[in-house]
Amino acid sequence: EENLCAMVELSGGLSKGNLRYTWSSGGEISMAFGTKKILGETIFAGVGVAYQVVSVSSTSEMMGFIPVFVRLQSIIMKKEKTAPYLSLDAGYAFTTDPNYGGGTYAKFSTGFMHKISFKMSVYAGLYARAQGFSGALSETVNAVNVTYQGNSSIYDVGAKVGIQF
Repeated sequence: EENLCAMVELSGGLSKGNLRYTWSSGGEISMAFGTKKILGETIFAGVGVAYQVVSVSSTSEMMGFIPVFVRLQSIIMKKEKTAPYLSLDAGYAFTTDPNYGGGTYAKFSTGFMHKISFKMSVYAGLYARAQGFSGALSETVNAVNVTYQGNSSIYDVGAKVGIQF
């Protein structure tokens, strides 16, 4: 029985950079390689890499990151052809822009996975992500807008689709 597989997914939604930018659109494409069965259970465990971009609506700026992560994804009702899943990616997002630094990365998602064949499945769901970054931040202190270099977080929510083969 062949348990090695790959997952390719596209996700998109809204992103907010705390003290950096208000809600803006963002997206990600990722690929993960691993095994779809660990400890006799239908749990995908693998490593992956992604390209993530945010189109900052207030400045027309593009922020890019390359997350490297470990993925765990569990099918809840494994005997069914269509079943709910839970997924967690955890790792570090490297920046593609010298004006920003990367940070830790975590993405939780849930949705439904549909088996097409023994080897192939498709899935769709919703995700929430939190990620650290460093760079120019702005906030109002005593009615004065202050800009400084610091660390902050990016929060994303949205939808994703993928294929496991």
